[in-house]
Amino acid sequence: MMKKLLCVVLLLVSLVGCTRESSDDAEVDIRALCHGIFDARVIAHIEERGTFNPEKIEELTNGAVQLPGEFCSIRRTDDETLKFTMSYVWANVGDEYVPPGQRRSDVDGYVYGAGEDIQIIAGGRPDPSVSKIRFLCQVDESSELRTVEGKLVEHLFALNLEITFSVLLASAERAAEGFGCRNALDFPDAADIEGPAPTASATPEG
Repeated sequence: MMKKLLCVVLLLVSLVGCTRESSDDAEVDIRALCHGIFDARVIAHIEERGTFNPEKIEELTNGAVQLPGEFCSIRRTDDETLKFTMSYVWANVGDEYVPPGQRRSDVDGYVYGAGEDIQIIAGGRPDPSVSKIRFLCQVDESSELRTVEGKLVEHLFALNLEITFSVLLASAERAAEGFGCRNALDFPDAADIEGPAPTASATPEG
């Protein structure tokens, strides 16, 4: 009888241990999200805002980045409208880029010169939750420069403008490698981009 009781106790202990281990595995490490593009500054901002719950965050994209295509997608498991998605494509847009350190407005939002052949579009109409980054890419010496466009739709972490810049720039650097860009692209620190955006009363082109 004592042997049977001991076996039952050991079985229960084993099951409890497995349950705890499984629960720990289910928690998401914020540093591993979105292919590791969230640096210490981004993580500190998200944790300060209280928008990260490791038990209720799920990353939908796994494995190596396949470009063009979805770079990463993250959501709250208890509310699928709360999502962070980023994708990259070849874009059929003009290649007139805002000079580094300058800013202008257009129908898509406020356009920031983020470096030579790099610009960010954010903080304007038609949807403030959407930000974009564009850069020129040459895949080999004989090809022409083409525009790569990254699109971020952010309804999850309540990122401010500078943190959004950080995320876009970090992902774009990875994307440039994924697209096989051979031209020199110098992605700046987000804090060095001219900002902040114009006041809410100043709308693009108006």
